[in-house]
Amino acid sequence: MTITFSHDGGVAYDGSDAAPVTHIRWQRTSPLAPGERNDVVSSGRPVDAAVGKKGRTDERMQSVEKRGAGGGRAWPSPREPSGLRPPKVDITVQAQKEVVTVDASGKRSVTLAAAKDAASGDVLVYTLRAANNGTGPAVHPRIEDPIPEGTVLVLESLKKVAYGVEASLDHGKSWQPFPASLTRVGANGSNETVPAPPEATRQLRFVLDGPLAPGDGRDVTFKVQIR
Repeated sequence: MTITFSHDGGVAYDGSDAAPVTHIRWQRTSPLAPGERNDVVSSGRPVDAAVGKKGRTDERMQSVEKRGAGGGRAWPSPREPSGLRPPKVDITVQAQKEVVTVDASGKRSVTLAAAKDAASGDVLVYTLRAANNGTGPAVHPRIEDPIPEGTVLVLESLKKVAYGVEASLDHGKSWQPFPASLTRVGANGSNETVPAPPEATRQLRFVLDGPLAPGDGRDVTFKVQIR
């Protein structure tokens, strides 16, 4: 039997068991005969964020996604062995509208108000908060969020952020670092890579740096404009 390890959520596998390990793959080198049984067992130890101790197979990437404007859910983790402390990452979402005012001197100011109503051209600010309500740390949590229908991502709202951002042009089927690019046929008939227009990005993924300790929370924000 061969054993390989994934460090990116199951996308690629290799022979290194260096932390963080997110998935393990066992592969038999011979056929499994009728009635034959083959058991595999793994174990791990929790990550202790307070003193910097890192586990091996238990240092998993915790993933989070939001469903609509009402909130999000944490992707379920593999079953925890007895005695380990599981994280529980919950997502809350706040939508606000930019309100632009101009005083008598012509000075322009922008404030935020609850997005109870909005019209074409308005800019909405989405704030997603990831909070670890579990008893163990969540390692490199990810937050995925779709761009609302009828809106366009404001690219400038993600240029100076303190976390990793990835973009999907196909509603989460594939991902690339933000800002995204796409391939098209150029004027000379050959393929060329160009920056993706704002309307092409349909989903965002935020990768928080470092573990999210129990009781801790972090915010990510982005802006969209209503068409």
